[in-house]
Amino acid sequence: MPPAAGHENRPDTASGFKSGGGLRLSPVTTGSAEWKNLIRSAAAELDISVSPEQTEAFAIHAGILLTWNKKTNLTAITDPREVALKHFVDSAALAPLIPEKARILDLGAGGGFPGAVLHVLRPDSFVLMVDKVRKKVSFLRYLAAALGAAGGMDGLPGLNAVRGRAEDLAKMPEYAGKFDIVVCRAFAELRLFVQLARPFIRPKGLLIAMKGPQAADEIKAAERSFPDVECRVLRSFRLPGMKERRYLVRIRLV
Repeated sequence: MPPAAGHENRPDTASGFKSGGGLRLSPVTTGSAEWKNLIRSAAAELDISVSPEQTEAFAIHAGILLTWNKKTNLTAITDPREVALKHFVDSAALAPLIPEKARILDLGAGGGFPGAVLHVLRPDSFVLMVDKVRKKVSFLRYLAAALGAAGGMDGLPGLNAVRGRAEDLAKMPEYAGKFDIVVCRAFAELRLFVQLARPFIRPKGLLIAMKGPQAADEIKAAERSFPDVECRVLRSFRLPGMKERRYLVRIRLV
């Protein structure tokens, strides 16, 4: 599948990586200046601007994530470089697709990706992170409170989390048809995501899924199952130092 227009392939030149995807040996510690610079430089390769204040918020997020991960299964990714790239920069790739003041639902938010990252980059948005696991929702609420406190606020009013199954929440009037965008990352096969997410969007709302190499097959399966949906790859990219392509797939009702 070819890259979306305007997003051509670029060499992997982010700090800490050699061209061709080889890792340099310079050590990086989560939350360090080098770690933050890695996020900023890798995001810049995707035409995404990340401020020092935003990378500080990501450092707080990462620290809480790795601390909670010792007792709660939040992520299998713990290497500092991989946390920076595979969690934060990958999630940040969605930010340019988010309109102003959007109401966003993040299904299967887990460690706060992409929902918390999107809210840091787009603070005008409202993001509700959903997970069915109680411990993960406790983490997400703690994270929102910690990010708010770091910014001198009692929590972040635009970032919240709720526990529940998508099928059940979709029947509740406070959630059904209340969102401009529903996003997911490592959540479910595209066809299932469409089925679970569509009740949450407003008229003319969108679904956006982050997918790997299986994107083309999943798009075909989803369009066969739902004749009233149109799927389109809005962006295709590689994270610095990674061989696998990533695809941002937009789904809208037609």
